[in-house]
Amino acid sequence: MTFMNVVFLFPTTPNTSAIDMNYTVVVLGAPCCLWSGITFRCTELCTGLLARYGTSVTKVN
Repeated sequence: MTFMNVVFLFPTTPNTSAIDMNYTVVVLGAPCCLWSGITFRCTELCTGLLARYGTSVTKVN
């Protein structure tokens, strides 16, 4: 999948305009960036919670 994303980064013709541009990289790149951001933020949040409360978090009713 990474190889195909790199292939789609290059235009099909040397002189490309906005009309002729291949927007596949935008369609594939946006969810990848979103997923990376969410994953990083959740990891940061979970690490902070574990550091603050430890591993023995009890459920509050």
